[in-house]
Amino acid sequence: MNTISIGKIIDKFNIKNLQMIKLDIEGAEIEVLQNMIDNNIYPNQILVEFDELHKLNKVGIKRFWTIHKLLISKNYELIKTQSKFPDFLFLKK
Repeated sequence: MNTISIGKIIDKFNIKNLQMIKLDIEGAEIEVLQNMIDNNIYPNQILVEFDELHKLNKVGIKRFWTIHKLLISKNYELIKTQSKFPDFLFLKK
């Protein structure tokens, strides 16, 4: 399967200020978020569904908490989550 990174999309469309990104990508959310942070891509809002939290296990929970703490360290605040679904809204401070 061919993929394109967020960085390449930003470059291709000459995006100067990424206001929001929504990720519902069937289990690849953590890798995409990590790649964004590694490449200094910080949208104002991140809406993300963490598919790993649909079926709770130690590995999935650990992976979620690792990226959650990283987002917090990059000045994001968890604004909202839904109780029935692992949907999260992070807002850049």
